[in-house]
Amino acid sequence: MRRIFFINKDNCLNFFKEVKECGKFSNWKVLGKVINTNRSMIDNYRKRNICIPEDRFNILLNYFDSERKDYFLKIIEI
Repeated sequence: MRRIFFINKDNCLNFFKEVKECGKFSNWKVLGKVINTNRSMIDNYRKRNICIPEDRFNILLNYFDSERKDYFLKIIEI
């Protein structure tokens, strides 16, 4: 399984912040249920302690319009 790494920590934090807003998730635990993980793993993804699996990244990416998707796809490494 491929993993996604954000080149810049601020971009990573911004990605998760925007996902939470676009998806209208009340908290990180609810967002975690959508990608079948727990809140502490999301914290690890957000802080770039571990890379996010590509399948989970793609689920989250679907919450954005095409312009934002393109933007985020340009600032990651696979």
